[in-house]
Amino acid sequence: MDERIKAKSVLTFLMSIVTVLILVFFYLFHLYHHFVVDTLSLEVKERLEKTYPQFLGRIEDYYRTMGYYVISDSKVIEAIKRGDREQLHHLTLPLFNLLKEKDPELENMHFHTPENRSFLRLHRPETFGDDLSQERPLIALINQSGAARSAIEVGRYGFGYRVGIPIMEGMTHLGVLEFGVRLEAFSRMLLDEFGVRSAILVDKKKIQFFYESNPERDPHAKTLGEYTFYKGFGDLIESEEDWGRVQKNYLYKKVGENHYIIFKGAELQDSKGENIGILLINKNINYYMNQASRLWGVALAIGGVLWLLILGILRFGYHRYEARMRLYEAWLLEKNQTLEHLSFFDHLTQIANRRALEERIRKSVSRFEFERQSFSMVIFDIDDFKRVNDTYGHGAGDEVLKQIARLAKESIRGEDMAGRWGGEEFVLYLHHASISSAHEIAERLRQKIARHAFDPRFKVTCSFGVSEFREGMDFDSLISRADEALYEAKRQGKNQTILAS
Repeated sequence: MDERIKAKSVLTFLMSIVTVLILVFFYLFHLYHHFVVDTLSLEVKERLEKTYPQFLGRIEDYYRTMGYYVISDSKVIEAIKRGDREQLHHLTLPLFNLLKEKDPELENMHFHTPENRSFLRLHRPETFGDDLSQERPLIALINQSGAARSAIEVGRYGFGYRVGIPIMEGMTHLGVLEFGVRLEAFSRMLLDEFGVRSAILVDKKKIQFFYESNPERDPHAKTLGEYTFYKGFGDLIESEEDWGRVQKNYLYKKVGENHYIIFKGAELQDSKGENIGILLINKNINYYMNQASRLWGVALAIGGVLWLLILGILRFGYHRYEARMRLYEAWLLEKNQTLEHLSFFDHLTQIANRRALEERIRKSVSRFEFERQSFSMVIFDIDDFKRVNDTYGHGAGDEVLKQIARLAKESIRGEDMAGRWGGEEFVLYLHHASISSAHEIAERLRQKIARHAFDPRFKVTCSFGVSEFREGMDFDSLISRADEALYEAKRQGKNQTILAS
């Protein structure tokens, strides 16, 4: 009898150990599930922290360049000085329409007086003369400081990222030219670069006068605390408890067969540095949850077998768990390496993209203070490229871009960089090159392009602008001088190289 009791005690003890080990295993699986979700949300947050300001910078640089191009026209300046709204509208409407074709999220192009009054809204030319001093602090700040600025602001007829530049004639301040880009541009960027959906929440007090000026918009949109949903997936956050989880870390949500995590991506700030809203991120994690569900099924099966085979099956399950972790980590590493490569190369031309060029140029600007070694950049643009696309199709246009990229890459040295700036614009970064050396390289490339047989149906030429980095300059002034030289080449008849003065 004692032996039976002893055997039962040992068996009970062994089964208790196995039970504890099974519970520990299930707990490890639970931690793994949270680890996967935490890792995904943290990865997107970290990448967004780097990409978001770069994306704003690209928008700001582009529209500052367009703005300076507009106000460099003496006819535009004369129309502003005379207060000739009709002539100003006639001069600038074609460019506004062209910019909207290139950027569907461009919402407005707006001229303001030095007294912060609306002079001409290209998107609403019939509405003008209203005082925006209180509603639009960014415009007042530019008028006061005389310096270009950008910020997110709620306007009377829109809510978006605003880029404003002062309009000057000599030392005389004539007002402000402003471009407004819808915040949907951020959503498009997040979808294209990260594969995630986004929503925009706006401070209720900040958005109130927008609804008052636009009665056709719903003023009773869903609210969360002090915020109102402006765009996005408001139906997924159903309660204040859900919102509290978003603010603390993230919210996990299952809708039908779909799994999501929702978390704060970035805070939106206005020209005063005050929080005006929040960018929320919604990532579909079906793939990861399906993997987790499969693992859970395996874990249950292993748990039942463990009651029969005790420690042997437990060891098998642990090794399987480890193998899946290694596979997941290897997959994450491969994806990160692929994303890192794609983020620096233009997928069509297979040369550096604007991000890679900007990073290289900014590094050279920073090193200039210590090395005192100058460098140059060349920006060039395909003449009448729109005609090629419109007449012969985008396939022919893409082939021209790829061949020009190859010619540009063949024309530079090993330490230089050739890249696509955007659209039909390309840039050459010329390491430790004077402006005369850069001019020679640009001129050789221009002639090579003019002689190259792209297509028997048409000829292709390019206009070039050359700028050298010198003492007292910064990144923006280098780009601006090269752009001005390029526009001068265009104005002088195209297919030529102009040096920045």
